[in-house]
Amino acid sequence: MAKTGISSLKLHFKKAIVHINMKNSWIVVFTLFFVLVFVVTVTAQRNPNKQKNQNKVAKTARVQRPAKTKVISARPSRFRYPRNQFPRTKIVVVRPRVKKIQVLAANHTRIIYRNRPYYYQEGRYYRFYNNSYWIIPPPRGIRIGFLPVGYRRVFVGNVSNYYYLGSYYRPVGNEYEAFEPNIGTIVPDLPPDNIEEVTIDGLTYYECNDILYKLITTTNGIEYEVVGKLND
Repeated sequence: MAKTGISSLKLHFKKAIVHINMKNSWIVVFTLFFVLVFVVTVTAQRNPNKQKNQNKVAKTARVQRPAKTKVISARPSRFRYPRNQFPRTKIVVVRPRVKKIQVLAANHTRIIYRNRPYYYQEGRYYRFYNNSYWIIPPPRGIRIGFLPVGYRRVFVGNVSNYYYLGSYYRPVGNEYEAFEPNIGTIVPDLPPDNIEEVTIDGLTYYECNDILYKLITTTNGIEYEVVGKLND
């Protein structure tokens, strides 16, 4: 009788354990289900925001305007020349210069530059035309091996360069290259036989090698300042 009671108790105990295990399993299943639903909901909420941001960026990229571009009017201005450049038609020659010579000295140098012959003598450049040697500005970029005797140092901008008879040079390797001066460059003198005194709109200038100068007074006395360039 006692054994039967014990067996009955064991049986009820096992059923209770199985019931508890099944109950816990359902709890686990429901918990996992709710977690899965939560994750799906959060993901669905985030993806539209992300897509919305992407669409916003794309829309911004489509409507983005380019930087402003300065438009230059096609209508001709009063002077079709850049600032500090003067047309030759505006000048009135007050005192002309010597423009050509008939014979070069024996110590002149013939230079081929950009397939054109030039003649260099005592710091000046010439082109041969109509049986004469015409004085010309130094071709920009032409180089010489030695500076002419009597050159001066001048500042073009903040850089020290070399000047002689209206020509400007800067060192390039072992040579010296001709170049045009900046507006505002001041030189101590101009070659008296290679300048023209001219007037433009009633103002007096001095032209040398197509560069226009005005006379100024400095602590060094009378000097000349570059104000522009002549254009054809």
